Amino acid sequence: MIRVLQIIGSLNRGGAETFLINLYKNIDHDKIRFDFAIYDRPNEKSYFDEVQKLGGRVFFLPDKSKGFTNNIRIIKKIVKENDYEVVWRHTNSCVGGIDLIAAKLGGSKRNILHSHNTGTNKLEKYLHWILRPIVNAMITDRFACGKVAGEWMYGERNFEIVPNGIDLKNFSFSQETRNLYRKQFQVDDRFVIGHIGRFEPVKNHQFLIKILGKLKEMGTDSVLVLIGNGRTERSIKDVVKSYGLESSVKFLGNRNDVAGLLQMMDVFVMPSLYEGLPVTLVEAQVAGLPCVVSDRITQEVDLIGDMDYLSLELPVEVWAEKIIERGQQQRNRDIGAEKVKEAGYDIKEVAKKIQNLLLV
Repeated sequence: MIRVLQIIGSLNRGGAETFLINLYKNIDHDKIRFDFAIYDRPNEKSYFDEVQKLGGRVFFLPDKSKGFTNNIRIIKKIVKENDYEVVWRHTNSCVGGIDLIAAKLGGSKRNILHSHNTGTNKLEKYLHWILRPIVNAMITDRFACGKVAGEWMYGERNFEIVPNGIDLKNFSFSQETRNLYRKQFQVDDRFVIGHIGRFEPVKNHQFLIKILGKLKEMGTDSVLVLIGNGRTERSIKDVVKSYGLESSVKFLGNRNDVAGLLQMMDVFVMPSLYEGLPVTLVEAQVAGLPCVVSDRITQEVDLIGDMDYLSLELPVEVWAEKIIERGQQQRNRDIGAEKVKEAGYDIKEVAKKIQNLLLV
């Protein structure tokens, strides 16, 4: 059996974290075990307890902003003292790849970098371009959630696409679950717009509030369901209040019942400034939801051929009209899981692929 050290920002319920936990649940634990090194302390809705139940250990890393030297020293020590031959870093840029230099100094033989995004903020982007040739020169394996994310991280170098697989059965559409959740959240007859994502500027929550305001102006009895936590949550609540929309926005925080919440939605909307290949959009498609997203999100995530891409430069009215149009269309939500499976996103199949790659 080999133990793999997974280095990731947190164990909170974000897209990369959810993929990784799904993978761990479906991999052969007699052959492979995962341990985790994380930067953010887990909250009460994180995957921390699940990792421990699965037999994984968790190490805490110091923030890089407080000094690269200490960060490198801690990672090197963890790798050396626990004899990790395989270290796998999940990141949005080559800034995260520095951790693999520390792992190599600690004795790891196989250093895997996994790209989960297609861009980052201005400062990190500058550091990314500087570090990219250095990081790429010392890693042994290049993984990416999609083609564009791989090109962002590795340029013209070869890389392995690892689909963000999910549990198809768990997210498949259920009319019974839809009715139950719509009753529980008192949205029986309302038009429900859904969004899942941490509260960070990149997710563009303020634009979502503008869309909701426009839908109200157009006479649509809409409610916006926001799932996630983050540093801009308080300011977004202030924006909601300024629009007088408090009764039409539900802030649900981090949840462990996302599969059920997707069932009660009518349209899924994601106006992000940039993304990798969002797990939440894969989940939404399995649940049979129409998805309206920004054209800055990779078209690779359109697994069914039914996603609407709109420019963020378009007037908010255009977004609102498209959302109403898609929500009113008749659709068979039962076919989502089958089509996503055909696209290669069944976590059971992805787990087999990863197992074969790790056991080479």
